[in-house]
Formats: sequence, C-alpha cells, structure tokens
Amino acid sequence: FNVILDGGGWSGPNEHKLIDLIPSLSNAQRVRTVEEYKTIYGQDLIHVLKAKLHFNFETLVVALMSHPAEYDAHCLHKAMKGLGTDEATLVEIMTSRGNERIQGIKAIYKARYGHELERDISGDTSGAFKHILVSLCQGLRDEGTAVDLERALADAHAL
Repeated sequence: FNVILDGGGWSGPNEHKLIDLIPSLSNAQRVRTVEEYKTIYGQDLIHVLKAKLHFNFETLVVALMSHPAEYDAHCLHKAMKGLGTDEATLVEIMTSRGNERIQGIKAIYKARYGHELERDISGDTSGAFKHILVSLCQGLRDEGTAVDLERALADAHAL
C-alpha cells in the first residue's frame, strides 16, 4: 500500500492501482489489510488514506476500507450531526442491516461518540418515523424467511 499511496515517488497516490486493488479484495480482506498495515507500519491506514486522497475518491476508498459496522456508525452520526437530519441515511442503514449488525453498530456508536444511538435517533426524529427507527434500533426484529401469506394479505388490505 505504501508504494501505491506514495505513487512510487511520483506526484501522489497511484489512484489507478488503488482502483484495481481495492475492489478485488473482499470486505474481510480489506479489514485485515487495515489491521496488518497498522501492525507493519504503526499507522492507521484509514488516516493515511484520508491524508493522501481527496473528495469523492477519498470518501469511497475510506468507506471500502472501513469495517462495515464502523462505517455505518460514522454515517449515522454524520446524518444526525448539526442542523437537520439526513433521514435517507437513517432509513437506508436502519432498515437494511440485520440484528447482529445493528448490535455492532450500537456498540461502536457508543464507544466512539459516548452516547447511545437510540438517544440520538430519538432526539433527531419525531412521530411514527421516530418510533419505527427506535424499534429497528433494538435489533430484535424477526429475521426468519417464512412468509405468512394470510397476514401479508391482511396487512395489504389494512394499508
């Protein structure tokens, strides 16, 4: 990674090599690469990437190299930080992650930001939207694949 990030002594990172390398790795391999980089070089690869890359390319590469639950926690915090709330990000993450991932996100969120994810969601949302997100935040939904056709039809008629 150092040769790629230094451009082999040229004028910055070799973005083409990063584009070739990073998508060819699985998420587990990317996370392991970040861990190994710190062991070998004594630096956090994510911080190095942020320092060497710019704009959307930086955002994409950092997202790909981050542990998924850590990146989700970061995105959720960013979505609720400051004025306004990025509701689309809240919906995307909270509705598409499984229970185990939600539990991981909550633990990372608390460790990184010093408070509960549920508290921030409750403080930044309201009404039925808030209630659904808080419910999803519990990470206890039924993840079974069985479909109750009668209930589905009843729910469809109720809507």
